[in-house]
Amino acid sequence: MPLVAGDQATANIVMERGNSAEKVFGSLDSVISRVGTALAGKSVSDLPENQRNFVNLVQVSSGATEGSTNTAASGSRPGAQHQSSAVSVGGQPEMTNNSMIDGMDNNERINAAIVVHPSVESIASVQILANAYPAATGQAGGGVMNVISRAGGEKLHGSVYEFVRNDIIDASPYQFGAKNPKPRLRQNQFGGSIGGPLGGKLRFFADYEGFRLVQGYAPTALTVPTAYEHDHPGDFTDVGGPLLSQLDPVGLAYFRLYPLPNVVGSSNQFVSAPSGSNFSHAVDARLDRQFANEDQLITRVSYNLAHLYIPGQLPPVQVGQSIVQAGGSVNGLPGSVTDTGVNSVLSYAHTLHKDLLLNLLAGYTFWNEIRTGLNPDVPVNQLFGQPNINLSTTSNGLAPVDVVQASPLGADGYYNFGNQLDNVFQYGGSIKWRHGAHNISVGSKIIRRQWTNFGSGAGLGMWTVPDLPSLLQGEFSQGYREVDLVVPHFRLWDFDAYLQDEWTVLPRFTLSLGMRYDLMTQPTAARNQIGNLDFSSGRIILTGQPGVSSTANVRTDHFNLAPRFGFSWEARPSLRVQGGYGMVYFRPLSYFVFATQPFIYTFGVCSSQTCPAGYNTLADGLPAPAAPDITNPSGVEPDTRAFALHASAMHQFNLGVEKQVAGNTLSVFYVSAIGQHVGRTFSDFNAPPPNTSSTPNVLRPLYGEDPDLTLVKHRDAEGYSSYSAMQVQFSHASGKGVSVNANYTWAHALDNVSTGGFGTVPSESSTLDYGNSSIDVRHRFAATAFYNLPFGQRSQGLKRKVTQGWQVNLAGTWSTGFPFTVLNAADISNTNPGASGADRPDQIGKPHLNHPSVQEFFNMGAFVAQAPGTLGSERGNQIYGPPVRHLDGSLFKSIALPREMSLQIRGEVFNLTNTSSFAAPNAILGGASFGQLTQLTGGYTPREIQFAARVSF
Repeated sequence: MPLVAGDQATANIVMERGNSAEKVFGSLDSVISRVGTALAGKSVSDLPENQRNFVNLVQVSSGATEGSTNTAASGSRPGAQHQSSAVSVGGQPEMTNNSMIDGMDNNERINAAIVVHPSVESIASVQILANAYPAATGQAGGGVMNVISRAGGEKLHGSVYEFVRNDIIDASPYQFGAKNPKPRLRQNQFGGSIGGPLGGKLRFFADYEGFRLVQGYAPTALTVPTAYEHDHPGDFTDVGGPLLSQLDPVGLAYFRLYPLPNVVGSSNQFVSAPSGSNFSHAVDARLDRQFANEDQLITRVSYNLAHLYIPGQLPPVQVGQSIVQAGGSVNGLPGSVTDTGVNSVLSYAHTLHKDLLLNLLAGYTFWNEIRTGLNPDVPVNQLFGQPNINLSTTSNGLAPVDVVQASPLGADGYYNFGNQLDNVFQYGGSIKWRHGAHNISVGSKIIRRQWTNFGSGAGLGMWTVPDLPSLLQGEFSQGYREVDLVVPHFRLWDFDAYLQDEWTVLPRFTLSLGMRYDLMTQPTAARNQIGNLDFSSGRIILTGQPGVSSTANVRTDHFNLAPRFGFSWEARPSLRVQGGYGMVYFRPLSYFVFATQPFIYTFGVCSSQTCPAGYNTLADGLPAPAAPDITNPSGVEPDTRAFALHASAMHQFNLGVEKQVAGNTLSVFYVSAIGQHVGRTFSDFNAPPPNTSSTPNVLRPLYGEDPDLTLVKHRDAEGYSSYSAMQVQFSHASGKGVSVNANYTWAHALDNVSTGGFGTVPSESSTLDYGNSSIDVRHRFAATAFYNLPFGQRSQGLKRKVTQGWQVNLAGTWSTGFPFTVLNAADISNTNPGASGADRPDQIGKPHLNHPSVQEFFNMGAFVAQAPGTLGSERGNQIYGPPVRHLDGSLFKSIALPREMSLQIRGEVFNLTNTSSFAAPNAILGGASFGQLTQLTGGYTPREIQFAARVSF
């Protein structure tokens, strides 16, 4: 497995190790086999350091991909202090990873984020577990990343550094035909570290890193009105459209937010590249105390503070005396974001006997995110004259309007304003006993999670509008609102216990036998503010009512026993055979989101034709939020949960061989994972069957009990997934200064939980929605190369100082794209009335083109809308998006200075070939830019050059 090291350490294969205060017997290797990439003895800091983010280094390991970083930039969630924090391991969603620092939980589970990104200066190593983990590790369907913090040494040591980027020497990004100026880039990453003795056996280490970034986002092509339509609102005759006689005043106000087209050769395309910013701080501090009996006490605190601004896609517009940010993406969460993260640990290791070790630890993790949206100080909808939108119970801002055949408008109100706070308390311990050929460990950990999540899903309301004429007439196909009425405080417990035996059966044959137990309780809420829907009776139930548990009748699994088995056989001195099996339990995805009546207010889902009288146009606005009547529920029930919400389980297998020949290492492994009780989220569990009725709500399953209840979002854990892969790795390290590491993965991931158009018919979802996983990457190749230039070896004096110490490094990846699904612009099956992008059409031909282009990536003629009231024949996730590839390089010079000091000067180039990485094409049949590539991936940058200097002592 890859050991991601700090600037002074080297990378070695490390299979298992405890936290930084933990004592272990003998070898650090575990025979539970995992597949990854070792860096053949090179320092990991030799790789080009993109924002000095340890996650980037994990992404080049075998079986890993960049996850959501390779999806559309506008859909990526902000919040991390690094551009890329996503990594998918073993074909599993990045949300199922388990991130730790010194063995302590470092996960923000609601949004599936990493709480603290420690500075590379503070990292001694990173352990990566990808498949069939030891019994001490669990609650991860994907990978486990355990960062080991750096300790102070016996001598005073430290570093000072700065990394600088500026767009003056960078390439221009791909601009979809626009002629915009090069986006601005100003980046400074600076800091230092210091460590050493404090007297006696006390050691310290501390570091600080500052990050300052102002950067233009990747260009995006948006559909806007033509110049004629822009100057003559309501007149669409230039494209053969209607001439409207009456305009809705609010629809007109929205329409005027669109900019003029700016793409040469296109009458209705606008390419934007707005600028955002990121100003972050990272601090780490650690103390180590060694006692006379070799006992060890460690305390560490890591702190991150990040202030981000995520821009909207469209430029700002003057409205009266106010500047209005027009947005441009409905669910991209643009605006101002402040993230605060803390991770701390107190760890004690005690020698009970020469063959008996005790390790104890306690920790605390804190995370807080505050989001304010794009227009926090401007009540835009109030300025438009739209009633009951900008209220004291909601917020200022511009409510989102999704125009299916053009760019969306607005973005505020979608989980903005938001304030989320997590507190995690952790306690654990283990005993390790060496007895003959056995290394036995037994341990346990308990985690208490507390979180508050206040942020209405659609506090200002949301509307779906078919096209620009409908917008100007104020007509919508769907209108919806969701407003939080309380500030909930949730609680849950995680408990685990394990037994592991590393048994050297023969000198060349070792077994690893383990058993783990996980107990993950269902959440409860302070003041009993959890509800649920009993589908058998149609009744909303609340905690505190007779016969209703504190978890709203959602039961906790108590039988999560997870066996682990592995072997390692040294068949020959240069040939090793390894294999393993492990069962892992973890919480289903989207498990931490709760919002039910009467703790929220909802309106809709309805259209201009079906909404209550007085709320049929945009100008009518929406009703003011009010306390709902749970005896006669109406509107939407946004978060219900199955009573039997099982813990997700993953069966992981691997088997492979590793061969070493003359400094080269080749390994070939088969890796597999089968998921049971995978989490599913239904957008409407109360959906009517396919129909052509003008009153489809009467066909909803709950209509008899709850005639005014429309859409019911529902979560269960009855999904299934599978992943199979061949992973090949090669490493070469020679005495001539050349090191090469390469890995190739050929994989296939399937599930029935992630396909486009999921849940159209909930009762048949297990079969209708089975297909390629949304993160199925069939082929991926990653490689790193290092070359110490052989100059100056025989030179003397100044010439030697100038010519010696140069090194060239390369790191690159290539992978096939993610799959996607073509969906209908209108809900042809009528199972989600008024929705856009909810059901799949008929497929009448082959979608693949021999020569795909930006303007036509797939065969658009292969899809037609199905007959009304029926399901389309297309299977989900059958078409694959563009490949993702990039190559980074670095050149640096190391200079020895007096008094054991050294200077490293480095130049680094990211995206050396200036290759564009496109996200999946627009795939809404009948929507804007159907079949075209209009976005770049979230991880894309044009060729950027970075210079850095680092002094160490």
